[in-house]
Amino acid sequence: MIADGINGFLVPLFNQEMFAEKLSLLMNDQQLQKQMGESAILSIRKYSPELVGKQYMDFLFSKKPAEDDSKC
Repeated sequence: MIADGINGFLVPLFNQEMFAEKLSLLMNDQQLQKQMGESAILSIRKYSPELVGKQYMDFLFSKKPAEDDSKC
């Protein structure tokens, strides 16, 4: 997920002027490149296959079996 101004820039679709502005800003500011790059690395950790897989499995196995509705 991109957090605007934190780990990237969100630009409205087809807004070429804003895209060029943000691209130029990023290309000309090495500190901003480093800061956003580090933030991006930190933000993707919560979406690692291991973590997401564990959360998915925990979710699946935490659910109680559905009651059998056929007995009605």
